Amino acid sequence: MTAIKYPRIWIAAHGGPLNVAVWHEAPPAILRLLAGDEDWEVRAKVARNKRTPPDVLAHLADNGNDRVKFEAAGNPSTPEASLRELARHRNWMVRGSVAANPATPENLVRRLAKDKSVPVREQVALNPITPVDLLEVFGSSGRERSPKVQKAVAANPSTPGRLLGRLARHSWVEVRRAVAAHPNTSEKVLQNLVNDTDYETANNASKNLRQRGLNG
Repeated sequence: MTAIKYPRIWIAAHGGPLNVAVWHEAPPAILRLLAGDEDWEVRAKVARNKRTPPDVLAHLADNGNDRVKFEAAGNPSTPEASLRELARHRNWMVRGSVAANPATPENLVRRLAKDKSVPVREQVALNPITPVDLLEVFGSSGRERSPKVQKAVAANPSTPGRLLGRLARHSWVEVRRAVAAHPNTSEKVLQNLVNDTDYETANNASKNLRQRGLNG
């Protein structure tokens, strides 16, 4: 194929390295070539691309700068062994990217749920693959001190209605706003939130009810 025989010409004809690196239909062979580009921004975009071969992602995860590692950490195609290494990275943003990755193994998610960094725990709380028992822990003010993490639980699409019902009584308005907008929040809870003293919370609840064909 021309893309393999004359790769640099092909890349130039398709907008250059930065454009090709983010293209969702870029040939894996081309992405493999761009993974060695001297521009770290190109390598970071290759690390983000879901068509990048796993072995290339592993190499970028081991050898890139923190931005490249961050992108590789969030790529669902990155090998598990690389994710485990990245989950121990000194930079909380890299660890947070692993925590947000939908392909991160459950035992690694559980480890990151204990991370000292609030933003990392936020990403665990937002990840739809996070087990409900962890969401329950995060949703308890007695076990998780950061309201930002509890807001993340309220925004997680996998959070069950019973937990949202408890979070609806949270003192921080941002948590109640997220509960009011959540599709899993029960009608009863939404009817209560319609009367919330915060305008945005009440409006979110009313809109949520109307989308269900109910009066709000």
